[in-house]
Amino acid sequence: MYRKPVKAKILIVDSHKSEHKLYAAALDPNFKCYFVDNIQDAWEILYKYPIQVIIADEMIEKTIGVDFLTQIQKQYPEVVRLMIADFKNMQLCLLGNVAGIYQFLYKPWRPDNLRLIVNNAVQNF
Repeated sequence: MYRKPVKAKILIVDSHKSEHKLYAAALDPNFKCYFVDNIQDAWEILYKYPIQVIIADEMIEKTIGVDFLTQIQKQYPEVVRLMIADFKNMQLCLLGNVAGIYQFLYKPWRPDNLRLIVNNAVQNF
């Protein structure tokens, strides 16, 4: 019996709407991507759709991305969590371990690197 491959669902949470097009261009076109610029909309997407991977900026409006991803880990532990950060910060890395962050990507990220990391994250779901 032939099964149609399931499209991976990726949630990108970044308050900089201008970045959304960059993510879309970098990611596999077979992925279903949801772009939001605030936490409330992110939760709505999570309630509605079976998300496999979340990519969150380190700051989303007034919320620290690690705090958001820690909440995600508690409610959706199976979701693979990625964080986009401005620079390497030891405290952020330590907090990321608590949040179960799969991998950090540092700005400016390269499209090929983002695609590879997200593809690997989907495989690890």
